[in-house]
Amino acid sequence: MEKYPLYKNLNYFEKFIFKTCFFINNPSWKIFNIYFLKNKIFINRDYLKESSQSEKKQSGLDLDSLKERYKTAFGNDFLDILIGKKILDLGCGRGDYALMLAKFSNCTVHGIDLIHNFEMVNKYREKYKIDNLTLSVSDISQVNDQSYDLVISHDSFEHFEKPEFMFSEMVRVLKPGGSLWIQFGPSWYGPYGRHMSGTFRKDRPWLHLILPEKTIMRCHSVIKNRGRMVEKFKEKKGGLNKMGFYRFTKIVKKFGFSVNSIQTLPISKKLRFLIYIPIIKELFIASISAKLNK
Repeated sequence: MEKYPLYKNLNYFEKFIFKTCFFINNPSWKIFNIYFLKNKIFINRDYLKESSQSEKKQSGLDLDSLKERYKTAFGNDFLDILIGKKILDLGCGRGDYALMLAKFSNCTVHGIDLIHNFEMVNKYREKYKIDNLTLSVSDISQVNDQSYDLVISHDSFEHFEKPEFMFSEMVRVLKPGGSLWIQFGPSWYGPYGRHMSGTFRKDRPWLHLILPEKTIMRCHSVIKNRGRMVEKFKEKKGGLNKMGFYRFTKIVKKFGFSVNSIQTLPISKKLRFLIYIPIIKELFIASISAKLNK
């Protein structure tokens, strides 16, 4: 384990979990993992396709794929709905989705994030003269009240350390009659809600609901060579607040929003019926998308 300097800090149980549940450059495990993904019934192939697209966009701008993901989350007509709107993309990351919205719809988009990583998108924006998009390193607390027709949180709501407070801030910056569009996943109670693709083996679904949080995160610290041991999911890169369906809907109800739609993508089309059984539905939800009206 010379590659992992912090490995020596794990106790015996943690070392067992590290060796049996995490990828540690064992080619045979990777081959088995690929087989598992292709053949197990509870894997949603559309969801895997989205994950593959997500990995693809790390190396380049694939705006057409991002548009298709938005159609899945918010409907085929989402671009038409955006026409003439002033939009805030909260937690925009490097700005891919904000760029897609600005390019394909006649709207005004402002993307904000706490980390500056906009170089690639800004180069694209300048090259093609997309002047209806701005990106900035900012916190939503710096945004004026009632400034936007629409606030979008895509693949970020599950990472907010204080999701209820962030929801209240999104409400604050909305104009009267404005809308919130929120999409996030993997949902915490789904098989991969731990958000550890590439480190925690895919053939160990739901184990984050069984194993101690401290154990998982200490092992994750080792494999990521973080330089220090962390013990909470909220401390992993990007944070993780364990957001699931029922917790999310409770927040929505608290603020009295009118629900245009809330849809859940199941982990498998064959197992879609399970998301209609209240006591177990959370276990079989891959992602959640909501369109809410103020």
